[in-house]
Amino acid sequence: MNPATATPSAGVGGGAAATDRDVINGKGQGVQRLKGNVDYRKAVKAHKVSFVLYAMCAKNKVKIAKGIVKALHTRGGRFLKLNERTGVFSELENSGKQGAVEKTSQALREKQTALMMQIRAYESSEGDIPKTQFSEEEFYQYSLHVFASIHGEPMSELPAPVKAMVEISNLEADFGARPD
Repeated sequence: MNPATATPSAGVGGGAAATDRDVINGKGQGVQRLKGNVDYRKAVKAHKVSFVLYAMCAKNKVKIAKGIVKALHTRGGRFLKLNERTGVFSELENSGKQGAVEKTSQALREKQTALMMQIRAYESSEGDIPKTQFSEEEFYQYSLHVFASIHGEPMSELPAPVKAMVEISNLEADFGARPD
């Protein structure tokens, strides 16, 4: 069975069906259009500025990826891979070379060079972007905020560090508005 044509209703490990909050691992338009994958890509995009700014330290990169994975799990989502031979989904582990955290780190790295150039151009004209250090819990709280925003859910009052991350992530819109 091809993951691009798989339906999210196929059983997971012979049990429950995949949901619209699950991220299906695979390539192709069929997989990429699934709601869980679309929402996941939006969440990754919301973290990219922070990922580039804090990439100087490998621990920070892992904190960001773990925050996204933990928030997705907290909200009932899973990272699934389709066994093409059996047509059954299995859940990816969080760690390891093919795990959810590594897959998320890989997604965060995509198009990083172009964003880094935009950040440098912004900083040269507008001043430095604050590079506050955030904890793993704060990245997780920010990730929960991002998913709630994507799903149009009401959000509670944000702690100061999460507000700071929202401001930093909103800078990407400023990059796009700047003339070259």
